[in-house]
Amino acid sequence: MAKKGTNIDMSQYMKKNSAFILIAVGVMVGFFIGLNISLLMGGGGGPSASSTPVVSVANVQPLGESKPAGSSVDFEALRKQAEADAGNAIGWTRLGNAYFDADMPALSIEAYKKSLAIDAGNADVWTDLGVMYRRNNEPERAVEIFNRALVANPGHETARFNKGIVLLHDLKDVAGAVATWEELVRLNPGATTPTGQPVRQLIEDVRKGG
Repeated sequence: MAKKGTNIDMSQYMKKNSAFILIAVGVMVGFFIGLNISLLMGGGGGPSASSTPVVSVANVQPLGESKPAGSSVDFEALRKQAEADAGNAIGWTRLGNAYFDADMPALSIEAYKKSLAIDAGNADVWTDLGVMYRRNNEPERAVEIFNRALVANPGHETARFNKGIVLLHDLKDVAGAVATWEELVRLNPGATTPTGQPVRQLIEDVRKGG
C-alpha cells in the first residue's frame, strides 16, 4: 500500500511484532508483527501472533461463534480454555493470536485487552493489539497502543516501526513517521525492514517522496 511519492510497498511491512519479524539486529526481530516469536507479529501458542496488515474493517462476529468457514482453528475451544483459566493472560493471548491470524480484528482486540488487563507489561501483546486496531480502521487508537507498548518496553523495535507505518500511511503524518524511525535508528543503527531495506534508507526515500 505504497503512498504518494514512495516506491516502497508498505503493505508488506505490517505484520505482527510479537511475531512480525521486522527489525534485524543481525537477526530479524519482528514488525507489524505480534511476537509469535510468537507485526503488524505471533502464532496461536506463543505470547502473540503474526500476520500482514489489513486496513479494512474486520467482519465482526459474536464471541459465541466457533470458527469461520474454511478455518482449521477451533475458536470456541480456545475461548473456553481462556475462560476456564480466566486469570491467566496466556490463554487470552492465544485466543487473540488465533483471531489475529484469521483476520478478525474486533475479536482479537477483545481477547488481547483481557490479556493485558492481567499482564499490562507485555509489550508484544500491546504491539499486536495496535496492529489489530489499525486493521479495524482505527489508526489513531493504533498509535496510542503502540505508545503503550513503548512505555512497557522503550526498546521495542517492532512497535516503533509499526507506529511509523500508521503515522505515514494512515494519518499522513510524514514528519511524525520520520521522527519515529529516526529514534529507531538511534536505538539500533542496523535496523532493517522485513524486506531487508535499512530503515535509514527508508527514511531517506520517504523524505524524497514527501
